[in-house]
Amino acid sequence: MVKRFALVAAGWILVALGVAGLFLPLLPGVVLLLVGLWMLSSEYDWARRLSLKLRQRFPEVSRKLQRLFGT
Repeated sequence: MVKRFALVAAGWILVALGVAGLFLPLLPGVVLLLVGLWMLSSEYDWARRLSLKLRQRFPEVSRKLQRLFGT
C-alpha cells in the first residue's frame, strides 16, 4: 500500500515538473512527463494512453528512456 502510494505520488510530482519544464528552459519537460506518465500508467488508463501518444510524438526521447529503464 505504501509502495503504491509512493509510486503514484512520485508520478504526479514528475508530471508537474514536466509541465513546468515545458515552459522553463532548465527542466527537460518531455522527459519528465514521459517518466511521470510511465509511473502513473500502472494505475491509470488515461496515463497509459497519453504516454503512448507522447512516445509516438517524441520517438527519440522514447528510445533513450527505453534504454535507460529497460522498458
